[in-house]
Amino acid sequence: MIRLHSVDKSYGALKVLHGIEAEILEGETFAIIGPNGAGKTTLFKVMTGEVGCEAGTVEFLGKDVTKEPAYRRTRAGMGRTFQMARIFKEMTAEENIVVAIEARAKNMGQRDTPWYQVRPSRATVDEAGEILARLSLERKARIAAAQLSHGDKKRLELGITLAGRPKVLMLDEPTAGMSPSERVGVTELIRSISGKGSGLTVIMTEHDMGVIFGLADRIMVMNQGRKIAEGSIDDIRADPVVRDVYLGKEAHHA
Repeated sequence: MIRLHSVDKSYGALKVLHGIEAEILEGETFAIIGPNGAGKTTLFKVMTGEVGCEAGTVEFLGKDVTKEPAYRRTRAGMGRTFQMARIFKEMTAEENIVVAIEARAKNMGQRDTPWYQVRPSRATVDEAGEILARLSLERKARIAAAQLSHGDKKRLELGITLAGRPKVLMLDEPTAGMSPSERVGVTELIRSISGKGSGLTVIMTEHDMGVIFGLADRIMVMNQGRKIAEGSIDDIRADPVVRDVYLGKEAHHA
């Protein structure tokens, strides 16, 4: 689905990515972990086209998209959430999802009317309701997004992304700032929308190793802008370099 080859990225004199190589396969959940400042979010931005890279290439679905802007990658099937939820706070939860559905339909050439319809079709409203139900937000459909809890805002952002029907779902710290119960709920939600047979590829960063070990098929570990390890959960647990740099002995022996 995505192939990275020798990706370098700098901000001025500071080099934050050093020759990153990775290949993410269709249908897998691929996790990127590392200490703060390891370059995880910058790598996400390079993959999605939010920032460019000075060297190397990014391929998506077999096509070189290194020079493609973010909106074209989104239209091609790349969906993205953020550490801080990006939602339309003045709109209701339902309206947020309706806007995303209408935008998708417009981008796919299924609408010849303005991209946001004041009176969306019954099919659009029904689809929005199905997405909200999937997120356990159906009872909050008419509540302004600004009034939702932090966890519900993150769920709503995920719903907006899912409304675009992405082929690759990129989750940047999906449980950041959540309570333990909210974290469990979001982990179960991600598991329910991914996995075998879903057709959805998930790429995620996350600091909570319980979440990572509960979801990931493969893990890439970064430190100071470099990839230091990649493999299965068991491979990463057993890697002495990873243990020393990031996981610690407790996680290794858990």
